[in-house]
Amino acid sequence: MNEEKEAEIGMASAELGQAIESARSMVDEQFQIAERLDRKARYQAATSGTFFAVVQAIAINAISGANLSTGWIATLAAFALPSAFLTIGSLIAASHAWKTQLERDLPVADLRDLIDRMQRGDEFAMRELAHHYVNLAEERRAGNKDRVKRVGKASSAALLSVSLTGLELVLIFVSLAVTHA
Repeated sequence: MNEEKEAEIGMASAELGQAIESARSMVDEQFQIAERLDRKARYQAATSGTFFAVVQAIAINAISGANLSTGWIATLAAFALPSAFLTIGSLIAASHAWKTQLERDLPVADLRDLIDRMQRGDEFAMRELAHHYVNLAEERRAGNKDRVKRVGKASSAALLSVSLTGLELVLIFVSLAVTHA
Protein backbone atom coordinates (compact mmCIF):
# COMPACT_ATOMS: atom_id res chain seq x y z
CA MET A 1 0.00 0.00 0.00
CA ASN A 2 2.83 2.43 0.87
CA GLU A 3 4.51 1.69 -2.44
CA GLU A 4 1.35 2.66 -4.32
CA LYS A 5 1.06 5.90 -2.36
CA GLU A 6 4.73 6.71 -2.96
CA ALA A 7 4.27 5.97 -6.67
CA GLU A 8 1.26 8.33 -6.77
CA ILE A 9 3.21 11.03 -4.95
CA GLY A 10 6.15 10.53 -7.33
CA MET A 11 3.82 10.76 -10.33
CA ALA A 12 2.13 13.88 -8.92
CA SER A 13 5.54 15.46 -8.24
CA ALA A 14 6.66 14.72 -11.79
CA GLU A 15 3.44 16.24 -13.18
CA LEU A 16 3.83 19.30 -10.98
CA GLY A 17 7.44 19.56 -12.12
CA GLN A 18 6.25 19.58 -15.73
CA ALA A 19 3.60 22.18 -14.87
CA ILE A 20 6.26 24.35 -13.21
CA GLU A 21 8.52 24.01 -16.25
CA SER A 22 5.63 24.93 -18.59
CA ALA A 23 4.76 27.96 -16.48
CA ARG A 24 8.41 29.04 -16.40
CA SER A 25 8.50 28.76 -20.19
CA MET A 26 5.41 30.96 -20.37
CA VAL A 27 7.12 33.53 -18.11
CA ASP A 28 10.22 33.48 -20.33
CA GLU A 29 8.12 33.83 -23.48
CA GLN A 30 6.31 36.87 -22.06
CA PHE A 31 9.68 38.35 -21.10
CA GLN A 32 10.90 37.91 -24.69
CA ILE A 33 7.74 39.55 -26.03
CA ALA A 34 8.30 42.50 -23.69
CA GLU A 35 11.89 42.79 -24.89
CA ARG A 36 10.79 42.84 -28.54
CA LEU A 37 8.15 45.49 -27.85
CA ASP A 38 10.65 47.61 -25.92
CA ARG A 39 13.16 47.30 -28.77
CA LYS A 40 10.51 48.33 -31.29
CA ALA A 41 9.65 51.44 -29.27
CA ARG A 42 13.34 52.35 -28.88
CA TYR A 43 13.93 52.02 -32.63
CA GLN A 44 10.90 54.18 -33.37
CA ALA A 45 12.15 56.88 -31.02
CA ALA A 46 15.65 56.67 -32.44
CA THR A 47 14.36 56.85 -36.00
CA SER A 48 12.15 59.88 -35.44
CA GLY A 49 14.83 61.67 -33.40
CA THR A 50 17.62 60.95 -35.87
CA PHE A 51 15.53 61.89 -38.89
CA PHE A 52 14.54 65.15 -37.22
CA ALA A 53 18.19 65.95 -36.41
CA VAL A 54 19.35 65.21 -39.96
CA VAL A 55 16.59 67.31 -41.52
CA GLN A 56 17.34 70.22 -39.19
CA ALA A 57 21.03 70.03 -40.16
CA ILE A 58 20.02 70.14 -43.83
CA ALA A 59 17.67 73.06 -43.12
CA ILE A 60 20.39 75.03 -41.33
CA ASN A 61 22.81 74.34 -44.16
CA ALA A 62 20.21 75.44 -46.72
CA ILE A 63 19.36 78.60 -44.79
CA SER A 64 22.96 79.61 -44.17
CA GLY A 65 24.40 78.61 -47.53
CA ALA A 66 21.71 79.18 -50.12
CA ASN A 67 20.54 82.73 -49.43
CA LEU A 68 16.94 81.64 -48.92
CA SER A 69 14.36 84.40 -48.76
CA THR A 70 12.79 85.39 -45.46
CA GLY A 71 9.56 83.80 -46.64
CA TRP A 72 11.21 80.42 -47.14
CA ILE A 73 13.01 80.68 -43.81
CA ALA A 74 9.72 81.45 -42.06
CA THR A 75 8.02 78.55 -43.87
CA LEU A 76 10.78 76.12 -42.87
CA ALA A 77 10.66 77.39 -39.29
CA ALA A 78 6.87 76.98 -39.30
CA PHE A 79 7.37 73.29 -40.12
CA ALA A 80 10.42 72.80 -37.88
CA LEU A 81 8.65 73.86 -34.70
CA PRO A 82 5.74 71.40 -34.86
CA SER A 83 8.16 68.75 -36.11
CA ALA A 84 10.22 69.32 -32.97
CA PHE A 85 7.15 68.99 -30.74
CA LEU A 86 6.03 65.83 -32.52
CA THR A 87 9.52 64.37 -32.23
CA ILE A 88 9.58 65.12 -28.52
CA GLY A 89 6.08 63.61 -28.27
CA SER A 90 7.25 60.46 -30.03
CA LEU A 91 10.19 60.16 -27.62
CA ILE A 92 7.86 60.55 -24.64
CA ALA A 93 5.38 58.03 -26.06
CA ALA A 94 8.21 55.56 -26.66
CA SER A 95 9.49 56.02 -23.12
CA HIS A 96 6.02 55.11 -21.84
CA ALA A 97 6.11 52.02 -24.04
CA TRP A 98 9.29 50.64 -22.52
CA LYS A 99 8.22 51.45 -18.96
CA THR A 100 9.42 48.80 -16.53
CA GLN A 101 6.80 46.26 -15.58
CA LEU A 102 6.66 45.66 -11.85
CA GLU A 103 6.02 42.11 -10.77
CA ARG A 104 5.67 40.48 -7.44
CA ASP A 105 8.73 38.31 -7.03
CA LEU A 106 8.78 35.38 -4.72
CA PRO A 107 10.86 36.53 -1.73
CA VAL A 108 14.05 34.55 -1.19
CA ALA A 109 12.92 33.53 2.30
CA ASP A 110 9.67 32.12 0.87
CA LEU A 111 11.58 30.30 -1.87
CA ARG A 112 13.92 28.77 0.70
CA ASP A 113 10.90 27.72 2.76
CA LEU A 114 9.33 26.08 -0.31
CA ILE A 115 12.56 24.20 -1.03
CA ASP A 116 12.78 23.00 2.57
CA ARG A 117 9.16 21.90 2.47
CA MET A 118 9.72 20.04 -0.81
CA GLN A 119 12.69 18.22 0.69
CA ARG A 120 10.51 17.17 3.60
CA GLY A 121 7.94 15.79 1.13
CA ASP A 122 5.32 18.52 1.48
CA GLU A 123 3.22 18.01 -1.66
CA PHE A 124 1.63 21.46 -1.34
CA ALA A 125 4.98 23.25 -1.67
CA MET A 126 5.35 22.28 -5.33
CA ARG A 127 1.76 23.39 -5.98
CA GLU A 128 2.52 26.78 -4.44
CA LEU A 129 5.58 27.14 -6.64
CA ALA A 130 3.59 26.13 -9.71
CA HIS A 131 0.89 28.69 -8.84
CA HIS A 132 3.52 31.36 -8.35
CA TYR A 133 4.88 30.83 -11.87
CA VAL A 134 1.40 30.70 -13.39
CA ASN A 135 0.49 33.96 -11.63
CA LEU A 136 3.73 35.54 -12.80
CA ALA A 137 3.04 34.45 -16.40
CA GLU A 138 -0.46 35.95 -16.18
CA GLU A 139 0.93 39.23 -14.83
CA ARG A 140 3.47 39.41 -17.63
CA ARG A 141 0.85 38.62 -20.26
CA ALA A 142 -1.41 41.38 -18.91
CA GLY A 143 1.55 43.76 -18.78
CA ASN A 144 2.44 42.96 -22.37
CA LYS A 145 -1.14 43.56 -23.44
CA ASP A 146 -0.86 47.07 -22.00
CA ARG A 147 2.62 47.46 -23.49
CA VAL A 148 1.28 46.66 -26.97
CA LYS A 149 -1.15 49.57 -26.63
CA ARG A 150 1.64 51.90 -25.53
CA VAL A 151 3.87 50.77 -28.41
CA GLY A 152 0.97 51.43 -30.79
CA LYS A 153 0.68 54.99 -29.49
CA ALA A 154 4.44 55.39 -29.81
CA SER A 155 4.24 54.12 -33.41
CA SER A 156 1.57 56.67 -34.25
CA ALA A 157 3.57 59.47 -32.67
CA ALA A 158 6.74 58.42 -34.52
CA LEU A 159 4.85 58.21 -37.81
CA LEU A 160 3.47 61.73 -37.35
CA SER A 161 6.89 63.03 -36.41
CA VAL A 162 8.63 61.43 -39.38
CA SER A 163 5.85 62.51 -41.76
CA LEU A 164 5.93 66.17 -40.78
CA THR A 165 9.72 66.20 -40.71
CA GLY A 166 9.71 64.56 -44.16
CA LEU A 167 7.39 67.28 -45.41
CA GLU A 168 9.83 69.83 -44.06
CA LEU A 169 12.62 68.08 -45.98
CA VAL A 170 10.60 68.27 -49.18
CA LEU A 171 10.06 71.99 -48.59
CA ILE A 172 13.81 72.46 -48.11
CA PHE A 173 14.47 70.91 -51.50
CA VAL A 174 11.68 72.97 -53.09
CA SER A 175 13.09 76.14 -51.53
CA LEU A 176 16.55 75.31 -52.87
CA ALA A 177 15.17 74.53 -56.32
CA VAL A 178 13.14 77.75 -56.47
CA THR A 179 16.02 79.86 -55.16
CA HIS A 180 18.52 78.43 -57.64
CA ALA A 181 16.16 78.35 -60.62
